[in-house]
Amino acid sequence: MSSSLKRLVPILDGTNHHNWAVLMQLYLHLQDLWEVVGGTHRMPAALAQSPTPAQTTAYNEAYAVWNTIDNKAIGAITLHITACLRHYRGANDTSRTFWMNLKTAFGTASMPAVYVDFKQVINIKLTGGNPIPDMERMATLFGRLTTNSLTLPDNLQALLSLPPRWDSIAQLYLQHTDLATTLTFANV
Repeated sequence: MSSSLKRLVPILDGTNHHNWAVLMQLYLHLQDLWEVVGGTHRMPAALAQSPTPAQTTAYNEAYAVWNTIDNKAIGAITLHITACLRHYRGANDTSRTFWMNLKTAFGTASMPAVYVDFKQVINIKLTGGNPIPDMERMATLFGRLTTNSLTLPDNLQALLSLPPRWDSIAQLYLQHTDLATTLTFANV
């Protein structure tokens, strides 16, 4: 379990919550642990006063199953956050509470995280070879910037996506008379 976790999910450091959360959720799905973290498999309700022996046995069995899954989820999450963030899990917190604490603390993009995305997008250097992987990375970053209220105009996105090696193509393309509608990231 931990070897595939190591390969599939990055370490949460506080700046990469969005990417980490998507991959961690997928990993937890693969391990049949997400239902506890996601809240669909909840801790059994407390027993009523003076339960019958059958009710006590049923509760203990249900709680043991839930507790095992919850502890596995807590372990998986804890293994992939930096040590300085482990305090977001209280001593008696469930995996769901732990997940929500991390989401509350890091789920909304901070200005430094937006800046990191912006710097990444302006520093992508297309090689002139197969542009698809780099273009997909740029589209992802443009989407994240838009989600975080920093929308770059489509024509600026297009200009950022033209590699220096393609300057001759860019010059021909930029000679269009209607750049307001034709100079777009999608068209490039």
